Amino acid sequence: MNRLFWLGLITTFFFLQYKTEGAAFRSGLESRYYNEPTEIQNLWVIGRCWFHPNGNLKNATLAKRDTLMGNILPKGTIVELTADKLLLACILPYDMTLQGVPLRGGSSDWMVNFYPGTGKIRSGWLSRDAVLDSIPCAKSTVIADLFLRGGGIFFHSNGKLRSARLARDFMFQGKKFKKGDRIWISNKGKVYIP
Repeated sequence: MNRLFWLGLITTFFFLQYKTEGAAFRSGLESRYYNEPTEIQNLWVIGRCWFHPNGNLKNATLAKRDTLMGNILPKGTIVELTADKLLLACILPYDMTLQGVPLRGGSSDWMVNFYPGTGKIRSGWLSRDAVLDSIPCAKSTVIADLFLRGGGIFFHSNGKLRSARLARDFMFQGKKFKKGDRIWISNKGKVYIP
């Protein structure tokens, strides 16, 4: 049983490595590697960079602090851009606050997604408990993500909270919610069940 577990774990690891690292290669995207900080399309980048078929930067690691669509991102942030050069997602190099939201960083497990038209956060992972739009939101953890129907936090395109797990028992719009429950709020501010 123990050997079977480890074999499964190792197989899963290699499958995920192949799936993530090979995805861009298999889709025919061009990549280049830069040993030194290099300016590409007004961004200073370093390491492996991927490009869209139209030649625009798709994925890169920032070589220095930069601002993308109003988001100040530190050196070491891995950014994902649309073919039109709009910020789509990033992996922060460490925990930090963006747009007033304390977000997790330091691992590809904690990606932050943006609305490309505005640069507002679409989804992410909280680095600590936080009150957002008067809702006590719980810190994101791997356990919550695996066993409690997701640990991420979601926002509407207007920047208002869409969904989060609760950090404590909470009464909202006359309804009682327990710590750990996931709450869903419409862009008009009403609680709903998806």
